[in-house]
Amino acid sequence: MKRLLTILTSLLIISVGLLACEEAPTPPPSPRPTIPMATRPAPTPSPTPTSPPTPTPSATARPRAIDAGWPSAAGGPDRARFNPVAHPGQALPLWRLSFQPWGEQAVHPVEVAASPEAVFTIDSVGRVLRVNVQDGGAEAQALLWPYGPRGTVPGAALALTEEVLLVSATDTYFSPQAHLPYFRGKLVAFNAQDLTRLWELPGLFGHNYQIIAQHGQVAVTTDEDTIAMYQARTGQVVWYRQEAYRSRHLLAATGDTLFLRETTTAPPEQRGPYERRQAFVALDWVTGQVRWETRPSLTDDVVGALTDGERLYLLAPPDHLIALDIADGQELWRLDAGPTHERSPIAAAYGKLYGVRLPDQALVAYEAATGRELWRTPLPGTWSTPALAVADGYVYLCEEGEGGPRLIIVDAETGQLVSREEAVRARVGLATPYPGLAIAADRLILAGRDLRAFGQQGEPVSLPPMPSPEFAQPLLPSDEVLYESTELGNGEIWARAADGSQPPRNLTHHGADDWDPAGSPDGTRVAFESYRSGTSNVWVIDRDGEEAIAITRTDRHDIYNLHPTWSPNGEFIAFASTQTGEFQIWVARA
Repeated sequence: MKRLLTILTSLLIISVGLLACEEAPTPPPSPRPTIPMATRPAPTPSPTPTSPPTPTPSATARPRAIDAGWPSAAGGPDRARFNPVAHPGQALPLWRLSFQPWGEQAVHPVEVAASPEAVFTIDSVGRVLRVNVQDGGAEAQALLWPYGPRGTVPGAALALTEEVLLVSATDTYFSPQAHLPYFRGKLVAFNAQDLTRLWELPGLFGHNYQIIAQHGQVAVTTDEDTIAMYQARTGQVVWYRQEAYRSRHLLAATGDTLFLRETTTAPPEQRGPYERRQAFVALDWVTGQVRWETRPSLTDDVVGALTDGERLYLLAPPDHLIALDIADGQELWRLDAGPTHERSPIAAAYGKLYGVRLPDQALVAYEAATGRELWRTPLPGTWSTPALAVADGYVYLCEEGEGGPRLIIVDAETGQLVSREEAVRARVGLATPYPGLAIAADRLILAGRDLRAFGQQGEPVSLPPMPSPEFAQPLLPSDEVLYESTELGNGEIWARAADGSQPPRNLTHHGADDWDPAGSPDGTRVAFESYRSGTSNVWVIDRDGEEAIAITRTDRHDIYNLHPTWSPNGEFIAFASTQTGEFQIWVARA
């Protein structure tokens, strides 16, 4: 009976047209999956409908893990921006790798991580690179978005664990129908040896993935009510926690403990005083069980954190620094005029904390156990400190001065200024407000407008620039046929070349039923009916199979939203719905 009604409503949609439609009211929000499941590698222009086997390390893979070095942006084996075994010394220039533009768009590295053998970076168009740490030669590359970004990649997070590279990145772009920026997040796991795609989580619209990785596992959250632990190589869920009215943000980790901030989203009458809306929670890394929870009084949200294995340090605007005992969460000391937070630019090493006081324009060292100031070194002309790292008895600082960025080296024990490298100012240049620093294999790696290596000895080498990336071209609507199929057991949306020259490709890859595909006029998106939220709703997905977004949000099982049809300009979608009890034609923005 339902299929007969849907056929009749299809004829009704064609006959009345869009002019007869009225805009749909906003339905109540529907439940949606909050534990993303890993999927097989993303479709390429000519994939097969069968799932390929899980990729394995290449034949040249070394058996040992590559966590040593600078496995994430937080840096160092313990993510304290400190590498205790590397010796870059006074950081003489060694090699420089620049990037050719992509069309009219400049390309530059966004974030950097390093193992003793290789440097890993992602650039502003979503290209992931593995570079030889000694000579700067590119060894492998992969594309986060096979069809290219819609805009630019302003930020990313990299994490290395047991020969797996985890990449979380955000693509920021402007919609032709809006004046505000949009962004989409993506998380992909690669084989660290050759950057073979291992698995990925579904693309997010308006959110990004936060990651912390160690022991062959990766903790993931999206600032929503769920946190999950995945196997880094396979994407298998190890454990997850989900609680209503709680927004979760990853902070730091020790070998056996994961620290996060939880902010209540409950109404004011339920959450209590505003100053105590934040909870700081320690979870067992293996099981996800809560070890302790504390709620220090804070007027601002904590925006950064660091741990040295004994204490958890919290940073809150403008200059608050709080130390908690990692054993029980008890507050040990607090500074109200501590380091100024800019992307958590503090480091823990040698029993000290190092950070920058922007009001005083100085690098300051604090005793980690008490918070007592030990020394300060003036940094004339400093307005921002985007990068900080410690190794070999030195504090390395990439400072934005009046004339541009400079590499500053300070003795970590005494605070004495050792070097202020003006050559960096003339050559690197900051393409973003936050360059990246990594230290591994006696090399200091700086990611700014290009990628540079510094070390104790060697002659400077300028390498040929990285060529512009080549992205796949999506097929035009006239070149493909969209259809629904139960070939894999449930309803899926497929696309196939109209002339049969290419094998079909699955666009939806979801366990719930998906029906009734309709391509947008410009060929970039597909609207369809889906039950992935548990009820019938209209969704839109990119033509390359990424970023499924709900257009309707019905949570009742007796309501159907069927047969989406695009307006000629691609701004609206008309569909048949029983929201009022009988089938009527509704219109929603696409």
